[in-house]
Amino acid sequence: MTRPATILIVDDEAGMRLTMQRILEGEGHCVLVAADGLAALEIAGTSPFDVGLIDYRMVGADGGQVCADLRRLQPEATLYLVTAHVSPEAADAALAGGASGILYKPVDVVEMLGLVNEQAAKRPVATVAHGGE
Repeated sequence: MTRPATILIVDDEAGMRLTMQRILEGEGHCVLVAADGLAALEIAGTSPFDVGLIDYRMVGADGGQVCADLRRLQPEATLYLVTAHVSPEAADAALAGGASGILYKPVDVVEMLGLVNEQAAKRPVATVAHGGE
């Protein structure tokens, strides 16, 4: 097993949040969840996290803007947009705004875990939080 990390999942689809949460917790990671951009910013204001998995299309929020806002709050976190489809222009804007990459839905679990575990291995142990919802 790799070093545990704290992961923030932001997605307005409850099933997607729960699925990713169960997979990541099953690997020993701490998972924080938010159903929208506002909740994600509230969490980021009080709880450090290592990796953010942010849905691109959410009701009332643009995942690219959420990434940019999270980047300002937690510049050390690694952020990935999660999307079924995104235009090249939107992808470029999200990457310019602070996203490190894009995961396409349906999410490849092996790819997701590889990215999370890679980032977790780079983090000092002191940044790892425990608990979550």
